[in-house]
Amino acid sequence: MNYYERRLDAEKYCYFVKVGANCFDDENKNIGKYVHFHKNVQFLFLKEGQITLQIGGENLEIKQGQIVFIDSLEPHVFSPDKIDGYLLVLGVWYVDAFKTLFADKRLPRIMGDNAKNKQIFEFVEKWHNTLPRVESEEMCYDTFLKANQLFKLLKNGYGVVSKSEVLSDVAISSILAFVNDHFQENITIKEIASKLGYAKEYCSQIFNKYMGESFRKYLNRKRIEKFQQLYLLKKDNVSVAEISKECGFECQATFYRAYKQIYGKTPKNKKL
Repeated sequence: MNYYERRLDAEKYCYFVKVGANCFDDENKNIGKYVHFHKNVQFLFLKEGQITLQIGGENLEIKQGQIVFIDSLEPHVFSPDKIDGYLLVLGVWYVDAFKTLFADKRLPRIMGDNAKNKQIFEFVEKWHNTLPRVESEEMCYDTFLKANQLFKLLKNGYGVVSKSEVLSDVAISSILAFVNDHFQENITIKEIASKLGYAKEYCSQIFNKYMGESFRKYLNRKRIEKFQQLYLLKKDNVSVAEISKECGFECQATFYRAYKQIYGKTPKNKKL
C-alpha cells in the first residue's frame, strides 16, 4: 500500500532533522515503513553508513557521502541500516523560485562527488546547527533564503537534468498530480492518459508498478479518505449518500464496498 503524506504538503512546511536509523522507524511517520509520496521535495545528506532507496521501480544503494534528491510526487521508501546524516523536506513555497527558473528540469537523483559534496555538507550542517528552537514567520524567510542557497550549490555542482529523461517518473508524477486535483470528479485512467498524452495501457502499467495497486482501488481509497474528513466535519442530520457523492462516488454500492474494505464496517448516517 502507498500513502500520500498529506501532512507534509503545507506550503511552508520544513522538516529538517539529523538522522539515524531510528528516524525512519518513527511510528508516527511512514518514511521507513511504506512507499509514500508528497508534493514537497526531499533531500537526504548521508554522512556515514548506507541506505536502500526504493524509487522509480528500482532499489538504489545510497552510500556514504552521497546526496539524494526526491522530486515532487515521486513514490519512495527508505530501508536504512546504521546511518548518520540529515533529512530535509521543503514545502512548495521554498522551491517555487527554482522550479520557475527550471520548469522542465530537476536536480539529479543521486549526487555523489565527495569533493563537491564537502562544501554542501558543511553548509547543511551549519544550517541545521543554527535552526531556531521556536518556529516563526521570520524563520520561514530565513529557510527560503537557505533553501535557495542550497539549490544554487547543488545546481552549480551538478547542473540540472531533463525530467523527460526518466519518462516513467514524469508520467506517474503527472498522474498523481491529476488525481490529487480531480479525484472528486468522475475520472478514469483512460481520460487521464488522453489528457496527459500517454497510452492507457502504459499509464495502467506504470501505476500498478509504482503504487502497488490498481488505479481504481487507489482512487476509491483517496475518496474514502476525503469522506472521512468531511464526515467528521459535517453537522448532524447529514446523509452518508450526500457526503460520499461529494467525494466522487456516483454509486453507493461502490462506496460501501470500498469503505468496508478499508475499515471493516460501513458508516452510519448522522442524526439530530
